[in-house]
Amino acid sequence: MYNNYSMNQLMLDIPTAYEPEENHPAYQINQLVESLDFTDEYTTGRYPYHPRLLLKLGLFAYTQGI
Repeated sequence: MYNNYSMNQLMLDIPTAYEPEENHPAYQINQLVESLDFTDEYTTGRYPYHPRLLLKLGLFAYTQGI
């Protein structure tokens, strides 16, 4: 239903070895969102982005005051 979503995807030409420290907000947001249950009730259509990705982005932007 969704576009392929993987935290280890290689879509951009950037260093992929970077991992934030455990006290960094991005790490904590990732752990929080990955622990949530995302069962999809929709059987038709296709989202352009996975809801986990959008939630992580929104929460991180909120913590940065954006």
